[in-house]
Amino acid sequence: MHKLKNFILSLLNKNYKIIFSNYLLNFLLKKNLIFKLIKFFLPKDSNTLRYKFKVFNRSFLCLMDPNDLRAIRLYVNNSQLNKFKLLVKLQEKFKFDYFYDFGGNYGEFSIVSADLFEKVHYFEPNPNCVFYLKKTLKESGQDNLVIYEKAIVKNFSENVTYLEVGDNSGSSSISANPENNAIQVDTINISKVFNSFDLKKKIFIKMDIEGSENLVIEEFIGFFKNNFEFIFMFENNLSLENIEKLRDFIKNNNLFIYFLKHYSDELEVSDQIKYKDTSGEYILSNISLKS
Repeated sequence: MHKLKNFILSLLNKNYKIIFSNYLLNFLLKKNLIFKLIKFFLPKDSNTLRYKFKVFNRSFLCLMDPNDLRAIRLYVNNSQLNKFKLLVKLQEKFKFDYFYDFGGNYGEFSIVSADLFEKVHYFEPNPNCVFYLKKTLKESGQDNLVIYEKAIVKNFSENVTYLEVGDNSGSSSISANPENNAIQVDTINISKVFNSFDLKKKIFIKMDIEGSENLVIEEFIGFFKNNFEFIFMFENNLSLENIEKLRDFIKNNNLFIYFLKHYSDELEVSDQIKYKDTSGEYILSNISLKS
């Protein structure tokens, strides 16, 4: 009943065609019917989704697996576009040097960033995603993107761990033990990555490693030195526990925290004591991003 009420209110307040198409698309995606629909239109000799998109006046290409639900969602919805626009606007204003992409998936953020930053460091343990990114780079010719086919860890051995991947690359999970046909992958300790930072450079960090935010936040708090400029974009909702961990860190180091609504390129300055408990992402920085 609650969903029906929201649907009716949406119809009253917005263009009904847009609302209906969104509901229909979500239904098709949930039922996986969109797989057959899109594959029907793909060339018979192709095993690749060619995701083409524009960010302002720049055109980009990202090659993806047509059997991956996340790839199809991105291909159909273009849901990251506003975040790409935010990335471009922030980079044009503050001119950062390096971009670190933790949990890069098919590399769509890295591909955009390779046109904007001096160097891009992409981290992704899923070999299928890495395979398609390499195909993309071969076609695009971008040569300032460094690929690390590794999972970000803290407590696990740096030798190997296991990655479970279903039909949605966006919900991959790592484990110390092989389960449910998980594949063996290499890892890298997050502290080693942080300690490799060139603190003379301005660094933009994007993190999308759902379930591992806690270890990254703890390591970053322990590592942080106030003599370099950074932006840290958390692509997943932060738990209240993680927000609590950030509270004293933010106050003691005079940092700024911003709230980013889902699928929006608008930043809201978050209260330094009481944070929003709602759907969206956070951006942490030691420079003011609002003019």
